[in-house]
Amino acid sequence: MAPKKPKPNTKKFGMPLYASAWADERSLLVAGGGGKKSSGIPNRVCVATFDGETLSEPLFSCHTDETAPQALVMFPDNSRVLCVFGGDVAVYDVTRDPATAEDEALGEDENADPPASQSRAGAGASPYVVKPARLAADGSAARSTVADCDVKCAAFSSDGAKLAVGLEDGRVCICEWADDDDRAGTVWRGHRLSVTGLALTADDATAYSVSKEGGIVRWDVETGARTKFPRA
Repeated sequence: MAPKKPKPNTKKFGMPLYASAWADERSLLVAGGGGKKSSGIPNRVCVATFDGETLSEPLFSCHTDETAPQALVMFPDNSRVLCVFGGDVAVYDVTRDPATAEDEALGEDENADPPASQSRAGAGASPYVVKPARLAADGSAARSTVADCDVKCAAFSSDGAKLAVGLEDGRVCICEWADDDDRAGTVWRGHRLSVTGLALTADDATAYSVSKEGGIVRWDVETGARTKFPRA
């Protein structure tokens, strides 16, 4: 039997993929790689688009040196993305491509110029450009250490002032975040196994975490105390 033809929204990005995040309702970031340069597989954050049916090929790529990204966390205003590398993190700007933005503005009604996919920006134009927000002395993206073990998941508060991280050893931490750098925060011991998911409520008052052991833990963000779930 002949192999099935891949669906139009199935794409290979030339690397193992470990993370993804939406930049807007139709543009997404995907990240991964092969680790050390000797693997021959690049470490990158790529930009692609999805129109509801078809996922595009990578339209833009930003290399992340010798380390493959393990998680992507968008800032609340989607202007930046936090790239997680083990216990280290780096901030990357996610900026609108000027040519694409101009063409889309011209295509707002049926009498205007065509949208970017048909205009001078071309069908392969990327809606966003990704680049390090700060550079280290060697020219690579500047990194901050938020934990002494791997960060498995993370989430920002609605104002971007706090970063919650779930760690491989079962801890959940809340860090104060300012000027693209982390500051000492509260550490909660809530799980025996690696934290696999983390979310904050819209009012930033409560956090929820899950781990490989199963079950959900509910936290009071201000005090760090485990709290009971409200009765239905």
